[in-house]
Amino acid sequence: MQDDKLDFTKVGQRIRVARKDSGMTQEAVSVLCHCTSKHISAVENGSTRPSIELLVALSRILNVSIDSFLIDAPTVGPRFIIDVAMAERAER
Repeated sequence: MQDDKLDFTKVGQRIRVARKDSGMTQEAVSVLCHCTSKHISAVENGSTRPSIELLVALSRILNVSIDSFLIDAPTVGPRFIIDVAMAERAER
């Protein structure tokens, strides 16, 4: 893996930790995210990449910042801003 690529296994692990810290089950999170618990499990295991929309939903539901899921990626940080089109898409 190149240094500028996200490690989705680590992203999934961080999502799992945030979910467990919130005391929520995969089923409860999946209902609020409008997906299946199987999908949440696959994201947490790193076998499925989360969409931007799912990251936004998880961030809101679990009350953590999106970059807390992505922090190991060198291209993610305060100096990077989601462009307007991506932000609008994520809001929808």
